[in-house]
Amino acid sequence: MMKKTLLCLLATSAFSAYAQEATVGTFPEPKEVSNRSEQKVHMGLNLGVNNPAGGYDTSLGMGVDVGYQPYIPYGVGAEIFTADMDRNNVNNDDQRTAALARGTYNFGGEIPVIRHSFVGVGVGPVLTGGIIDIGFAPLTGFDIPVADLNGSALTLGANIKYLYTTSETADAFMTSAAVKYWY
Repeated sequence: MMKKTLLCLLATSAFSAYAQEATVGTFPEPKEVSNRSEQKVHMGLNLGVNNPAGGYDTSLGMGVDVGYQPYIPYGVGAEIFTADMDRNNVNNDDQRTAALARGTYNFGGEIPVIRHSFVGVGVGPVLTGGIIDIGFAPLTGFDIPVADLNGSALTLGANIKYLYTTSETADAFMTSAAVKYWY
């Protein structure tokens, strides 16, 4: 578990350290949103790997997220995701479903990938096999534009997070690919 937490923190630190060497603008100056395009309203689908601690099998995880940027460079949103929680190749049929409120800091500047990156945290209820916890998840990721659809962007990206829970249910390291539509 500590290795996974360290990996998540190192990835976040690597983004931040690399960004600090960048040109002015990697850390956007906080300001009010002045038009619709600066709000960065989006909806996305995530598909990836859920790797729980404590002898659980690695499984497929999937989810949806929505969000926007009410104040530059800070974003808010929500995500709902689900994954199987089977232990040691035994099909226990436990399902984990979480609904997290998210807060993010969005980088800017001219450096590819960094200018489309974010770091943040998610907090919310986590249901695992009938047990309800509160989850806390540091996260980081990026969303790179790949297409312009009538003035709206379609992005491909990735994100990682480590979900801590408040009970004895397993914490989990999660990585996923993300496809997002930006209104």
